Amino acid sequence: MPQRLAKLKTAITENDAATTKSVIHLMKPQLLDFGIDDIENELQWFEYLDVNSPSTEWVSKAQQVADFIRLELELVQKRTSNE
Repeated sequence: MPQRLAKLKTAITENDAATTKSVIHLMKPQLLDFGIDDIENELQWFEYLDVNSPSTEWVSKAQQVADFIRLELELVQKRTSNE
Protein backbone atom coordinates (compact mmCIF):
# COMPACT_ATOMS: atom_id res chain seq x y z
CA MET A 1 0.00 0.00 0.00
CA PRO A 2 2.77 2.56 0.73
CA GLN A 3 4.10 2.09 -2.82
CA ARG A 4 0.68 2.76 -4.28
CA LEU A 5 0.27 5.82 -2.09
CA ALA A 6 3.61 7.14 -3.35
CA LYS A 7 2.54 6.45 -6.93
CA LEU A 8 -0.76 8.26 -6.27
CA LYS A 9 1.04 11.31 -4.90
CA THR A 10 3.33 11.40 -7.95
CA ALA A 11 0.37 11.11 -10.31
CA ILE A 12 -1.40 13.98 -8.55
CA THR A 13 1.71 16.16 -8.69
CA GLU A 14 2.07 15.42 -12.40
CA ASN A 15 -1.66 16.08 -13.04
CA ASP A 16 -1.93 12.53 -14.41
CA ALA A 17 -5.64 11.77 -14.17
CA ALA A 18 -5.40 8.32 -15.76
CA THR A 19 -2.81 7.06 -13.26
CA THR A 20 -4.60 8.73 -10.36
CA LYS A 21 -7.84 7.00 -11.32
CA SER A 22 -6.08 3.66 -11.80
CA VAL A 23 -4.20 3.75 -8.49
CA ILE A 24 -7.29 4.75 -6.53
CA HIS A 25 -9.18 1.92 -8.22
CA LEU A 26 -6.46 -0.55 -7.17
CA MET A 27 -6.34 0.78 -3.60
CA LYS A 28 -10.09 0.81 -2.97
CA PRO A 29 -10.51 -2.91 -2.10
CA GLN A 30 -7.50 -2.85 0.22
CA LEU A 31 -8.74 0.26 2.00
CA LEU A 32 -12.16 -1.27 2.51
CA ASP A 33 -10.54 -4.49 3.80
CA PHE A 34 -8.64 -2.39 6.36
CA GLY A 35 -11.94 -0.88 7.44
CA ILE A 36 -11.07 2.48 5.93
CA ASP A 37 -14.46 3.18 4.47
CA ASP A 38 -14.99 6.81 5.49
CA ILE A 39 -13.95 7.89 2.00
CA GLU A 40 -15.80 5.27 0.01
CA ASN A 41 -17.91 7.94 -1.73
CA GLU A 42 -14.81 9.87 -2.73
CA LEU A 43 -13.18 6.72 -4.04
CA GLN A 44 -16.33 5.95 -6.00
CA TRP A 45 -16.23 9.45 -7.50
CA PHE A 46 -12.92 8.59 -9.16
CA GLU A 47 -14.47 5.54 -10.83
CA TYR A 48 -16.37 7.99 -13.04
CA LEU A 49 -13.57 10.50 -13.55
CA ASP A 50 -13.09 11.45 -17.19
CA VAL A 51 -9.32 11.27 -17.57
CA ASN A 52 -9.51 14.21 -19.99
CA SER A 53 -11.01 16.44 -17.31
CA PRO A 54 -9.05 19.55 -16.42
CA SER A 55 -6.92 19.05 -13.34
CA THR A 56 -8.86 21.79 -11.56
CA GLU A 57 -11.77 19.37 -11.37
CA TRP A 58 -10.00 16.55 -9.57
CA VAL A 59 -6.56 17.43 -8.15
CA SER A 60 -7.72 18.90 -4.83
CA LYS A 61 -10.10 15.97 -4.26
CA ALA A 62 -7.32 13.50 -5.08
CA GLN A 63 -4.95 15.28 -2.69
CA GLN A 64 -7.53 15.11 0.09
CA VAL A 65 -8.00 11.39 -0.57
CA ALA A 66 -4.23 10.79 -0.53
CA ASP A 67 -3.81 12.73 2.72
CA PHE A 68 -6.69 10.85 4.34
CA ILE A 69 -5.28 7.49 3.24
CA ARG A 70 -1.83 8.41 4.59
CA LEU A 71 -3.26 9.34 7.98
CA GLU A 72 -5.42 6.23 8.18
CA LEU A 73 -2.50 3.97 7.25
CA GLU A 74 -0.41 5.58 9.99
CA LEU A 75 -3.18 4.78 12.48
CA VAL A 76 -3.39 1.18 11.27
CA GLN A 77 0.37 0.80 11.60
CA LYS A 78 0.33 2.21 15.13
CA ARG A 79 -2.49 -0.14 16.17
CA THR A 80 -0.76 -3.20 14.76
CA SER A 81 2.58 -2.28 16.33
CA ASN A 82 0.91 -1.89 19.74
CA GLU A 83 -0.70 -5.33 19.61
